[in-house]
Amino acid sequence: MAMPRHLLLDAELPWADAAARREVLRMRQRGWGGGDIPAHRALRVSPVRPGKLVPAALLAIALLAAYLLLLGPVSHLWAGMLEFWRSAVDLPGRVSMVRYDFYGLLQFDVPSLSFGSGLPGSELWWGGLVFTLLLGLGSFAVPLTWLPLRYLLRLVAFFQAGAQLFFGLWPWAFPYDGSGYVHGMLIADLMLIALIPVLLGSTYFVLDFSLWRKALLALLTMLHMLVLVPLQYAVHAYVIHHLSLLFMPLMFFVFGLTVNVLVFISFYAWGVSWWHPLRVEDVRWARRQNGNGNGNGNGNDDGNGGSRGSAARPSLPVPSGGGLS
Repeated sequence: MAMPRHLLLDAELPWADAAARREVLRMRQRGWGGGDIPAHRALRVSPVRPGKLVPAALLAIALLAAYLLLLGPVSHLWAGMLEFWRSAVDLPGRVSMVRYDFYGLLQFDVPSLSFGSGLPGSELWWGGLVFTLLLGLGSFAVPLTWLPLRYLLRLVAFFQAGAQLFFGLWPWAFPYDGSGYVHGMLIADLMLIALIPVLLGSTYFVLDFSLWRKALLALLTMLHMLVLVPLQYAVHAYVIHHLSLLFMPLMFFVFGLTVNVLVFISFYAWGVSWWHPLRVEDVRWARRQNGNGNGNGNGNDDGNGGSRGSAARPSLPVPSGGGLS
């Protein structure tokens, strides 16, 4: 009797008997002991209906509007934090406000931190080269159990090597200064924070979470960014002032917007991990592991090792024709 190749993996089962097809499909979600194996939440979907879209859109619009109305206080908060840390680390310069007009629809201020930044001298350049070599070669000494750290060190070494090459050959062609860089990044982060409710509105807000949890995740993410950004670029200004423009590319590519995007992803992942109906199978698996089922489908939903379907398990109907073809 010839068995079809990859029978249970075929998109369409070959039998004409509908009952046989239904039974085989049920077998795909049955453990060896007869219990049901629920689909993992990564394979489940949350249907998007108008009842979800309307509240998601309204919440996103409300959060965005509130943020835009508070741009003035946010900018002055950032200016105060930048001035505090500028004085604390004795960074020469001052903090001022620059006014912007967005097509006549919105006017807002952005802090500008002025500080000295220059091209690297010979000693700084050679010091940067030693730093790059130590990172690159030192990554091979990192144990394999810390493999992500290896890649992080090599990533930092890669970008710093590019800066070493550029400033070694064409230092005067570098078009940026430290103050303009920090000011531009503050503008970029103001825009990024404004996008948070929009991004969550089209992703997280349509999932099966309560409205207050959706609002909480958005507010926590935005508040974290509001505190992080001025501290982040105060550090950038300090590094660029003392170590020259040689380290600006590293600050931008590795420790700039990359960090802010990773923060957003981390908050999103944390929010998705909260309990919701798509995770109901986690409870069922926990019950099985506490009983005799051991998480392999050999048990029922109440954690008892006995199988609900083992006593009266439906048999596979015999296809017409006396065999499988």
